[in-house]
Amino acid sequence: MKYRDVLKLMLLGHNETAGELHNQIDDDVDPDYVSAVFVTCAGKRFAEDTSPASLRSFVNEARQDYEGANSPFGPLAGEALLRVAIDPENEAQLIDEVNPDDRFMVQLPMTRKILAESAELTDRVDDALDDAEKVVAMWNADSVA
Repeated sequence: MKYRDVLKLMLLGHNETAGELHNQIDDDVDPDYVSAVFVTCAGKRFAEDTSPASLRSFVNEARQDYEGANSPFGPLAGEALLRVAIDPENEAQLIDEVNPDDRFMVQLPMTRKILAESAELTDRVDDALDDAEKVVAMWNADSVA
């Protein structure tokens, strides 16, 4: 997956290099892959504390961190996507509250923040990308079944 390299660079904050590489390939963003990376990283980040206060605090910090970005995201979108990522069985309906075209612009900065906060996760970004590929394969198998 060529886009994997671009996404890895973006997640690690190397946007200029990611943009240059993206311009050299024909591979488009797979929104499911971005979502799967987000789900994988969010599950690890919030393994100990999934309280609403913890999620809200994280979303507010991420919004502050990326307030100068081209597409700032709203707090409800951030919290909804985190809740779906952490507890899909009980919160899946919240995905409909976030426009599909906006999900990438919400998930990417939050995933970057998760990685930036954890040296362990940053060092294991390839493992997260591998796990995300498995999640996408599982989602695709479920949608076919």
